[in-house]
Amino acid sequence: MKTKMTLIAVLIIGFAGMGFMALAAEQKTTGDAEAPAAVIQVRGVMEKSETGLALFDGNQTYGLKGCENIKGVKVEDMVGKLVKVSGDLEKTDKGAFINVKEVAAAN
Repeated sequence: MKTKMTLIAVLIIGFAGMGFMALAAEQKTTGDAEAPAAVIQVRGVMEKSETGLALFDGNQTYGLKGCENIKGVKVEDMVGKLVKVSGDLEKTDKGAFINVKEVAAAN
């Protein structure tokens, strides 16, 4: 009888342990979701590149995405001028890109 009770206790503890391990594994995989893009504000010269518009800040060139969605601003008129761009930074194997939220002439 004592052996039977010990066996039942071991099984209960084993199943409970497996449940906790499964829960921990689920939390770990859902916690590894892609990190949100970093918000960035860069001041530099807007340029035309082979792939579209870009911003050079003196050290790095950022590709600009979504400029056509900025209302009230003629972005093509800002090429060659000092501007301030803010948006979400996206780093890929092809370089750094800014998903543009706002563009303004820099002071």
